Amino acid sequence: MTTLTSADILKQQKTLKILASVFLFLSYLIGLGALIGTLYLLLTPRGIGGWILPAFSFLTGLIVFLFLFSISKIITILIVISQK
Repeated sequence: MTTLTSADILKQQKTLKILASVFLFLSYLIGLGALIGTLYLLLTPRGIGGWILPAFSFLTGLIVFLFLFSISKIITILIVISQK
């Protein structure tokens, strides 16, 4: 039988696992959206300087993807450390 403290810790770990999964899903979703948006902007005809908008959309998507992905991995590492 687990004590009240360890039961609370297990509940918090489950909540953190769900949160890490949500962050990971959002990061993949935003990364895929940025990639599709960048390809669309690159393949539609634009005038001179038509590379600026796709470059900004790709860099913005990459930065948001890396931020959310790293938060997800940090939460996962904290869960693994707390289980030891």
